Amino acid sequence: MISTPSSGYREIPATESGFTLMETIVALVLFSSVFFVLYNGLAGGWRGVRFAASDTLAVRLARAKLAAAGVDSPLADGAEASGDEAGFEWRMEAHIYPQPDDAQTDLTAYWVTVEVSWQDAPLSPTRSLKLKTLKITHS
Repeated sequence: MISTPSSGYREIPATESGFTLMETIVALVLFSSVFFVLYNGLAGGWRGVRFAASDTLAVRLARAKLAAAGVDSPLADGAEASGDEAGFEWRMEAHIYPQPDDAQTDLTAYWVTVEVSWQDAPLSPTRSLKLKTLKITHS
């Protein structure tokens, strides 16, 4: 019964009784399901953005190391270098490109390979990429 100022108490009709417990639970389950789906979709999207950003940084580092090969120090067969920059570990190798026996040139070609590896999070698996190019130098 509800108290009204003029008549005391009155009965609430069944049409004005509000939501039942079952309707409230169903609404809560629907809301939770939609929220869960949206959250997982957004979290997956941000994870993809983070992976793409780390991939971009790794490619930039590998390209910079390839560009510096033969400039910072002369190339030699079997030459190796490695380092760590901003959470990325890199390793560079140079191997001579075999020339034909009858080649009459003062140019020497080298296969230069740079491998970059990194982890996106402390417990995540190690990711890596490898770039390879042919560098030509004067003998």
